Amino acid sequence: MFDTLRRLVTTHWVDLNWALYDWLSSPKRVSLALLITIIVSWLGLKRQPRLRQWFSRTAIAILLLYWLIIAPITAPVLTGVLVNFLPTDSGRTADAIVVLTRSDDVMGDRYESAIKLWEAKRAPRLFVTTQHNLELTQTLLQVRGHLPQIVSATDCARTTKDEATSTAVILGSQGVKSVILSTDTPHMLRAYLTFQGVGFSVIPHPVDLPPSLSSAKRSFLVVREYLSLASYAALGRLQPQTDNALVRPPADLLQTVSDRECDLGNAAKIGMRVKQGLGSSVLSEG
Repeated sequence: MFDTLRRLVTTHWVDLNWALYDWLSSPKRVSLALLITIIVSWLGLKRQPRLRQWFSRTAIAILLLYWLIIAPITAPVLTGVLVNFLPTDSGRTADAIVVLTRSDDVMGDRYESAIKLWEAKRAPRLFVTTQHNLELTQTLLQVRGHLPQIVSATDCARTTKDEATSTAVILGSQGVKSVILSTDTPHMLRAYLTFQGVGFSVIPHPVDLPPSLSSAKRSFLVVREYLSLASYAALGRLQPQTDNALVRPPADLLQTVSDRECDLGNAAKIGMRVKQGLGSSVLSEG
């Protein structure tokens, strides 16, 4: 019963989380909702002046805070704090380049950037975390005159933790220990710590958000990262493991990937085999 409830909450929490982000990223909707709250409190609480005053002042304070959050200066300042905790990309080579998935309006040119890293011989292969973006990356490779077989994917990731665990199960079994990690700048710190937590040596390579993204969306994307960092730390998702976890993934990690019924895309074609400590468990192409 508890496991069923946990899975239900986990499944819908991601959608709810992004729906809240979309709503908060609309200044018109948020401002209108708060103004309606102020008007309703004044009209509906005439006989309770103290309560009416409290509701009105609270709504006004939230409105002012909201406009402070979405101010153009806020996102760069908050992002700068996150970036300060990241090591710089020193130019070292790695075993693979891993590109994380985000929504289309946040994606930017991360896949083009990853291909340029591969062209610079920073790593021999590319790995992406959704089937749709596998096809996108293969198309970009073909346009640039490269064979599409250098990129592989998994298609079962809904969260950053999912991306890290499925990547660890697939690439770890193939001897990949170090990765160049590519995602947008606000997301980079949480992704870096999460991938380190499953055993990878990580070189962060953040990509700028698209210039077309509004200041409200930028701000709440960063605010969302602060909240997600706190929740990941509380859930123990940032605790580091050893490289042995990549070669021989823990049983609970294998079970997590199995429960999600991962489609391994063409990663399985490379001959991926994963063995558990108490026996052998083969993840085949789904």
